Amino acid sequence: MLQIKNLHKNFGALEVIKGVSLHAKKGDVISILGRSGSGKSTFLRCINFLETPTSGTISLSGETITVNDNRKGNSVISDKAQVRRLRTRMAMVFQQFNLWSHMTVLDNVTVALKTALKLSKSEANQRAEKYLSQVNMTDRLYYYPGQLSGGQMQRVAIARALAMEPDILLFDEPTSALDPELVEEVLNVIRNLAEQGRTMLVVTHEMAFARDVSNRVIFFDEGIIVEDGSPQDVFTKPKSQQFKQFISKEY
Repeated sequence: MLQIKNLHKNFGALEVIKGVSLHAKKGDVISILGRSGSGKSTFLRCINFLETPTSGTISLSGETITVNDNRKGNSVISDKAQVRRLRTRMAMVFQQFNLWSHMTVLDNVTVALKTALKLSKSEANQRAEKYLSQVNMTDRLYYYPGQLSGGQMQRVAIARALAMEPDILLFDEPTSALDPELVEEVLNVIRNLAEQGRTMLVVTHEMAFARDVSNRVIFFDEGIIVEDGSPQDVFTKPKSQQFKQFISKEY
């Protein structure tokens, strides 16, 4: 479903992503681990072009986007319509929820459905309520973000991503901004999505989630993948010294 080849990302002279390749099959739940600053979140943002990669190719369901240099030496995408199509098929859930504070829960979920997918108001509302129901938020349709807990806001953000009915869900540390007692309610939603067969890439520090829910774990270190395998293999028989040191501090 997703194929990433030789992805690079530079910020000036600093190379953050150093030629990473990755594939994901339909139904894969891939946990992406790594220390802060290892490049894992930048990698996720490059996949859906919130950051423009310096070079490399990204293919989703057979459609390939290639990044090239223009005459000024800047990285550009030749067909921006491809990126717009990709973003409707690859939804992202952020650390800080990114909800519109002046919009109700319902409006936060429907706004992209009406603007990006051109659904009517009634169609958008129907779809939004369907996915808000999946995250147990239908009793908060007309609340504003400021009236919600962090866990509730993140569940709304997940419903917003689901409502786009994407091929792949990207999660960028979805529990890192939450109080400890709220983490589990969000992880339970993601567990349920995994049980539904959703294809997901999850940047996380939750080791138990990565071990128990993922079918594959990768570990970033200094912009490259140094560990890649099943949770059983990665956690019990790590090949890299970097990951051995990482899990010794986490457990």
